[in-house]
This record gives sequence, structure tokens and C-alpha cells, in this order.
Amino acid sequence: MARIGALVHFYLNWRSAGSESVLHNILRHLAEEGHEVTAYVTHAPKNAPETEYEGVRLVPVRSAMHGISKLRTFQPQVTFTHHDNAVVALQMRRRIRSRIVFLTHNDMSITETPLRMAPDFVVWNTDWVRESLVKRLPAAGKLQGMVMHPPLVCRNHFSGFDRGDAITLVNHNAHKGAHVLFALAERMPERRFIAVEGGHGDQVPIPEHLTNIEQWGQNPDMRPVWKATRLVLMPSIYESYGLVSVEAGCSGIPVIAHPTPGLKEALGGAGFWADRDDIDAYALTIEWLDDETLYPHASSMAKANSEMKNEESIRALEELTRHVEHLCLPGMRVN
Repeated sequence: MARIGALVHFYLNWRSAGSESVLHNILRHLAEEGHEVTAYVTHAPKNAPETEYEGVRLVPVRSAMHGISKLRTFQPQVTFTHHDNAVVALQMRRRIRSRIVFLTHNDMSITETPLRMAPDFVVWNTDWVRESLVKRLPAAGKLQGMVMHPPLVCRNHFSGFDRGDAITLVNHNAHKGAHVLFALAERMPERRFIAVEGGHGDQVPIPEHLTNIEQWGQNPDMRPVWKATRLVLMPSIYESYGLVSVEAGCSGIPVIAHPTPGLKEALGGAGFWADRDDIDAYALTIEWLDDETLYPHASSMAKANSEMKNEESIRALEELTRHVEHLCLPGMRVN
């Protein structure tokens, strides 16, 4: 049994967003494999107690440096990190005497700094993100690592075989395309729409006159949302992958999306594509999928794609576990 640490800003169930889901699915798998896993969380709710979530011990800390102090006591062989705390974890790796695994979630400039610091292992969330970053930072291509799509556990998203009637947008902020949801609701007053509160970004208030939009709160268990949903909208300006799209597919829910590189990698031939500002295209696709002979085919494609991604996730988590266990071997050098 190895000791696995994490220095991160947020964690489930305190905050439900894609990055947190990715991290937890990885750490939960390592815990299920018999390793001792503790995450030190710098942005836990005020006065949140130390707790455990699905086999992962969660320890709120006041700051990244407080987390480093806790990690020194815990003495993990490997520490996971991403986003805001990655630089500190890499700067302090010798003090905690731990190998560092860096999770990438996008190809933005903020991801470049940790890569320049040569983490011991890099988990690239998509092929396109790796290609984009390595093009700008050729040295990053020589780092030990693997491409692993955000893990998908379909059984946690399968809501049954009965479909709801709602058209749903998860995370109604500006970047995710709240304006598309509102425009469609205005155009289609007889339709039911759902706006699910997101885990990041300022949520755009739903106009009061759009009474056909229901606002649903944030919840790590999305099955009630999927049970109510017929179609998912993803008119995002940027998605490095788009985990929601394949989570919805576990229940056979088709997705109409803006063709970002990440969504194309996630959905492949199962996606329906429309430019994020082309409201006519979204409306026409919704109406086209009203056809009761076409919708079952679209639903089957979505489900088949997600089931394939689920099997891919099982293999990828097993591969990552082998890499992490190798990093834990005595004598492994800390960079």
C-alpha cells in the first residue's frame, strides 16, 4: 500500500465541476486499489470538518503552504495537483519528498508554467490538448505521461430507459452559452428547458419572463437531471473535453454542441453540431430530433459512444494506477 496525496483547491462534494470529478475518479480508483489517499483542499467551505468521501480522506487547509506542511507530515510517495496549487506543489516537491503528478485540463497559458517545471508525470486530458501544448513547449513532449480522457462511470449517470422532455444546459454562464438557452426558450415557449447551476463561472440570471426555464441546483448526482432531459445543449465557447456530453450519453441523451476540438474528441460521430451563435441551427436540430424515427437512432449513437468511453476509462485508470505504483517504488528520483 502506498500513500497518495493531493494538493488541490476544490473537491467533491464541496464543489461539483469537471476538474473535481476527474480528480476524484482517479483518487477513488487508487483508494479502491488499496492505497491510502488524502486530499488537502485549500478552498473548502469555511469551518468544513475533515471528512471522507468515497474512500478519499479530505483535509481542509488554510492555504497551499499549510497544505505543504500537512503533506510533509503525511509523507506521500506521490502527490496529485492541478490548477491553482500546481506551481506550489512543484516548487515544494523536495520538501515533501514526493513525486508530482500534474493533471492538465486545458491548453491555456496557465497550464504552461507547471509543465515548464517538469512534473514527474503528466496526465493529458485529451490528445488535442497534448498536441497544442507540446507544439508550444516541445520539452513537455519528453515528460513521462499519458493521455487519459476524463474518467467516465456510466453507471453513475444512467437514469433508466424513460426519457424526459426537457432541453438542458448544464452551467448557465456566458461561456457555456446561456444566451443560446434563453433565445431558444424565447422562440419555443411550449418547450420545457432546464438550466443547471454550474460549478464555476458567474451564472447568468434567467430572465423572469422565460417561465418555461426551470433552474436546478448543483448536485454531484446528475441522474435526476438526466431523467428529466431529452436533449443537452453545449454551445460552449471553449471545452477542452466536455465531460457532461458523455455523461448525458450514458442515458442515451443526444447532445447539440459547438464544435470545439474537445467536444469533437468526446462525441465524435455521436454529436450534433451548430455554431454557438447560430440559434436557427440549434432550433432546426431540436425540431429535426422531434422525429420519432430519428431520435431513437441519435439516442443509440450517444449511448454507444459513452459506453465505449466508459470501457476506455476502465483501461486508462488501470494504466495510470500502474504508473503511479511505479513512481512509488523505492529509489525513484524526485525531480
